[in-house]
Amino acid sequence: MRRTQLAIAALAATGILYAAACSDTVESPPTVTPDQTGIVPPKPGPEKPGDGAGAVTLAVNKLYLGSVSRDGKSSTSNEWKKYGFNLDGKISTDKSKDLCQPREGANPANIYLDGDGGIDNSFGRNILPVIRAAAPDAESSVNDSILEGSFTLLLHIDKLGAGADYNPLEAKLYGGSDLGAAPKFDGTDEWPVIAELLDNPDDITSSKVKFASSYVVDNTWVSGSNAPINLSLNVSGFSLNLTISNAVLAMKLAPDHKSATEGTIAGVLETDVLTSELKKVVAAFDEAFCEDNSTVDSILTQIEQASDIMKDGSQDPTAICNGISIGLGFDMKEVKLGPVAPPGMFEDPCATGMGGAGGSGGMSCKTEADCPPPANECITATCLNGMCGEMNVAQGTPAATQVDGDCMMNQCTGTGMIETIKDNSDPAEDMKECTAGTCQADGSTTHAPVNLGTPCSENGGALCNNMGACVECLTTIDCTVVVGEICQNGNCVPPACANAAQDGAETDIDCGGPDCNKCGTNKNCMMSSDCISSVCTGNKCQAATCTDTTKNGSETDVDCGGATCPKCAGGMMCSVGSDCVSGSCQAGVCTMGGAGGAGGSG
Repeated sequence: MRRTQLAIAALAATGILYAAACSDTVESPPTVTPDQTGIVPPKPGPEKPGDGAGAVTLAVNKLYLGSVSRDGKSSTSNEWKKYGFNLDGKISTDKSKDLCQPREGANPANIYLDGDGGIDNSFGRNILPVIRAAAPDAESSVNDSILEGSFTLLLHIDKLGAGADYNPLEAKLYGGSDLGAAPKFDGTDEWPVIAELLDNPDDITSSKVKFASSYVVDNTWVSGSNAPINLSLNVSGFSLNLTISNAVLAMKLAPDHKSATEGTIAGVLETDVLTSELKKVVAAFDEAFCEDNSTVDSILTQIEQASDIMKDGSQDPTAICNGISIGLGFDMKEVKLGPVAPPGMFEDPCATGMGGAGGSGGMSCKTEADCPPPANECITATCLNGMCGEMNVAQGTPAATQVDGDCMMNQCTGTGMIETIKDNSDPAEDMKECTAGTCQADGSTTHAPVNLGTPCSENGGALCNNMGACVECLTTIDCTVVVGEICQNGNCVPPACANAAQDGAETDIDCGGPDCNKCGTNKNCMMSSDCISSVCTGNKCQAATCTDTTKNGSETDVDCGGATCPKCAGGMMCSVGSDCVSGSCQAGVCTMGGAGGAGGSG
């Protein structure tokens, strides 16, 4: 029974931590879009920094999973409707058509129905009944654990004074470890902090969960963040990595700021990450799951079918739902922030020799270097409490191996896999200063001229023309080096190069020689430099061909590439992949094989 209580407590703690968590790089308060309706947190008031002498620390003394009302007088199956916020800006019913598509096997009537005022809480509507079926006393078990001092959640608010309105305030969220006794909740409890929720276990101020721009409006505290975050939580020696977006936390402070009621947590758990991570750690709570996972798989399927929203908190009728909205309630009372608790001891319940739950679990270690290397770069080895394990790299982390200029990026999925997604910031490079690449839907790149007059230095030029070439001049006013020169076809030339006569060193009328523009096909020439094609045969400029052993025309290298010539071999110059036999142009050079080549993501 005790193990069941701890499992439920851990699940509830995980939900509240991830629903409330906030990256410290996020500093904008939650916004209410024009179509947002229903129950949402109050907006921040005018700027008013905190004026408190120190900090106020509050601990959760009661959690509401959604099976009973806040006053404890009602325990109907519809209590979940009162917990959470309207995250997607819609008040949905089972008939709504503007929502994401249900997972396979899911009933739209179960997942589309919102709570009161558009509250999004599929966790309470669909997952809580699964928990209660396995443990009817789930909610009371969680709160018994809190009242025994087994765990809590701590909110540390800096500079919270006696006023009813502040904006902004910095706050941190901590996991409370075992207190060792029943808490008094009178402000004297010194609650130890879980080390695994600190960036630095030796620095209690280094909480992984920070609210940099929280605020208070009429004694209602709001977390002030609705951005996607990633957080790693150690559960019984295993790392549990969950991603939540659109997270909002709010509560009603007592006038003396020593307690809070009507607390609400709302957010979106990413479905696939949640189920993947829960499956890794579930055996830590009951060894029976080591041999028979059919029960676990059945529960995880029900969790997947609870997906009701996109993971970013939006709705997309063309996409399958990949997030689960969650809403929880809580009350808090004043405590003191205690010391950092030592890491909990753990033995892998499924360890048999080199195997066991948690990837490489079962192997002893002193550091991560003692553990087997992970399968790929989106998994990192861990050494927790002397046991090897694995932790998935956060979703969206770019992989080290990339292909430059393929309009794609390899990134981690958050579940230990690598996926390739479209990356419009990674177009192929044609090595020309006066063109800009744009990724197309099929992954190819098109190059268009940059703005007329953009400064450049390619081939001795100074300004970009409207054809994507770097030229010496656009108008005569640009010709300032030699007095009297005029601008002709992008070059500064003497006036004699535009007098409709062959004079000076010209080889034909107004072309050729050291001063004027090059001559076109069939014009007279003395040497190859007199001709646009760089081919002078029999004192006549020749048209560019793919067999004249000269790089000319639209060719990217000698007699290859471009629109009309054969493709170039590996190591030859190119502008795009279609110039190359390999189909891959990296940094202006054809690769030797297929679309290989490691490098940055462009």
